[in-house]
Amino acid sequence: MRILPFLLLAACTSSNPDDTINDGTDGTEGSEVASCDVIDCDDPACADEGECVFSSAMSQDTSFVLIGREIECSTVFGPFPYDVPNCATRFSVNMTERTTGDLCTACDITYEGTLTYSEDTCSELIGTSAPTSSQWGFVHVSSTERELWTNDTGSWVLSETLTGANGVFTFDTTEAVNQDPPDCDNGVQYVGDITVSIAFEDPE
Repeated sequence: MRILPFLLLAACTSSNPDDTINDGTDGTEGSEVASCDVIDCDDPACADEGECVFSSAMSQDTSFVLIGREIECSTVFGPFPYDVPNCATRFSVNMTERTTGDLCTACDITYEGTLTYSEDTCSELIGTSAPTSSQWGFVHVSSTERELWTNDTGSWVLSETLTGANGVFTFDTTEAVNQDPPDCDNGVQYVGDITVSIAFEDPE
């Protein structure tokens, strides 16, 4: 887990050695250290602590878009071309902080929420039901980077690293999809490309 340490130092210097103030301790003269020894989100020194970065709510917009391609499907009657259909699934979530139950212990905060779909043609294409709710964990790395953790298989794992600024963090990728079509006998094939776009936004 990549978490950057934050150490804030404020040093006072003087061009005249006689102007320095000796506090009676060895090694430190005229210096002041601003550090977050005890997490208090009202303390400016703690502003970059994960517990202070996140609020109790967050919004999400996610889309999955599959662009299918023509493949050759071999059957007992011989090979024939087949056009893999395109599909798209888009949803939004008003996420709220989860404080009990299955929490991401490696994360700064855990959220949960109900998925609201504006479009979903991929679930029918692959023959599975679309999830109605989910949970997400986050780790604050820096002002421009956060880790997204998910729990789809019973354990929390680092899913993606999000980048962004001003409270909006995103992840975008396009990858090839290789599957073994159920009605074809010629094994795994390159059936198309899927584009995933995820955006998380802090409240204003």
